[in-house]
Amino acid sequence: MLWLILVLILIIGIFVLQGLRQIPADPPHVGLLTFLGKPVVSDFFNYFSILSHGWHFLPLYPWLFGFILIDIRPINKDLPPQEVMTPDRARLTAPIKYTIRPDYSSPQSLMQFVLNGKEPGVIAQLDDIIEERTREWFSASEEGPQTWEEAIKSQGEAVAALLKAILGSELPAVPSAIPTAILLKYFCKPQKRPTKGESLKWGQNWEKVKTELSVLPTEEQERIEVAVEKRRQAIADIRQGQGTFRKSCLGVFLVRINLGKIATVGKLAEKASLEVEEEQERIGEIKEMKHLQERIKELVAIGFTNEAALEIFQTERSKVSKTISESKWNISPETRAMIEKLAPELLKQFFNKSGGE
Repeated sequence: MLWLILVLILIIGIFVLQGLRQIPADPPHVGLLTFLGKPVVSDFFNYFSILSHGWHFLPLYPWLFGFILIDIRPINKDLPPQEVMTPDRARLTAPIKYTIRPDYSSPQSLMQFVLNGKEPGVIAQLDDIIEERTREWFSASEEGPQTWEEAIKSQGEAVAALLKAILGSELPAVPSAIPTAILLKYFCKPQKRPTKGESLKWGQNWEKVKTELSVLPTEEQERIEVAVEKRRQAIADIRQGQGTFRKSCLGVFLVRINLGKIATVGKLAEKASLEVEEEQERIGEIKEMKHLQERIKELVAIGFTNEAALEIFQTERSKVSKTISESKWNISPETRAMIEKLAPELLKQFFNKSGGE
């Protein structure tokens, strides 16, 4: 009888130990419950379908119950610099960084993440979307920057375009036929001025935007402005790494998108560098001229002439140097004796002549 009890205890112990499984907490993971090898994705079993970190009892693991282990840490991706071309045929490079994290709020979301190949598969799809949209946006004549000068200052607008491309209909829409990029500038405080290309279509001071909005009811105008401000906040959040935008078909949250320094390539890079240097020199010359005017006024006020004040300023700025030169000659004894003998007579004649005149 005793041995039967011992055997029963042994069998129960083996059964319990065989079913105990741990979901790691460092690094953080969750498990998607499986039954007979199939994920348990059902509204009725939602609470039990996602196994949080810690110990769990899964009877007859892995034949009856099991789990798919999923790493839920944020996934950071740095894309290599994307070579793009603006409508003015300028070649640029645009480095892009983004962050996602698996959506483990429901077993359905985790299942989408698994079906899309987990991290490698999801990253590959997002890379394709981002690369294609980046090239398209920079080269389009009806949107985006029209020149390389506009392009190197367009990180925020590019992030807005990528956010819309990735999320699609899951990003709350702005209820207006006017492009959202235009409305973001129009409703900005202080209002941003249109670029050269935008001014041709929308007016130097957004006159056409004002006209189109003015024909709408006040309530609709307010609704558009509220939607634009929400989009602006969404862009700010995604650039700061605080995004919580769900991409349901991939089972992830989009947390961050950033564009690094947009740089020119080839001969254009040399041209851009030269223009920057020339602009800095011009600014420096303007500052120096203002200082010159102020300094000359100060010196004239205390009695110097304009010419003297300018000379003093140039001397202070090391533009003109003043030196005292001292020269020494070596004279032979014979010559010195002759000079000493003739000098009194010459000086006497010189002063007598001057007095006579």
